[in-house]
Amino acid sequence: MVTVIIISLLVIVILYVLLNRRKDNGINREEIIRPQIMVSINGGEYKEIKNSPQERANREKRQLLMKKKDERIMRKHKIWLVLRYMISHRQLVQSSTFYDFKKYIADHKYAIGELRKSHPNKYSFDAAIRFCRMEYYYGTCDHQLTEADIEFILNWQSNIINTHDILKNVFVSYKEYWDGVLSSYIRPSARTKRLQYLIENLEEMMDLSDIQEYPDILQGMKELQNQYQVQLNENPQ
Repeated sequence: MVTVIIISLLVIVILYVLLNRRKDNGINREEIIRPQIMVSINGGEYKEIKNSPQERANREKRQLLMKKKDERIMRKHKIWLVLRYMISHRQLVQSSTFYDFKKYIADHKYAIGELRKSHPNKYSFDAAIRFCRMEYYYGTCDHQLTEADIEFILNWQSNIINTHDILKNVFVSYKEYWDGVLSSYIRPSARTKRLQYLIENLEEMMDLSDIQEYPDILQGMKELQNQYQVQLNENPQ
């Protein structure tokens, strides 16, 4: 009797399960509750991705954090581009040798090009100016920004660098420095090597396009080169 009852119960359970499956048409209830996204892979194959509301919220949160991080990095990048422009301009103006001028004019042109590509806003310039003022206040920078400096920085797109005056100062500094060095030599051989170097150096610098724009600067360099050549010819071997 007990066996018959057990068998009857098993039959009822089996029939109940089959009936429910038929009603659901074979659809998993979990799949109905959880949203599904079908993604095309390799132009024809499909992969099913299931996302619960919590998973979507977590994904959106991660995306927002990544976006904020990227924006923060970009802001810092633009600030450093402004600082690079400020530093390159200062170095260019303070050039004391033709090699300095050659290096710093290239750095300055590059800095301007990077600014044009990044389109910095007023915040970038204000932040860079605040940074420079803080560095001066703490003693880590010896240059205090003036109102003229700030105006120049803010008008970077329309600024015109007076390279002619810079080159005139470079030429005077160059001549004064090497005249002093040449007069200090005791050994004729050392003086000969230095004169040969200066003649070659001036020849190289006169080929710079930024110098060739100014005939008076070129003329002064050529005359100085000729003077060194005369001294070389008269120098005892």
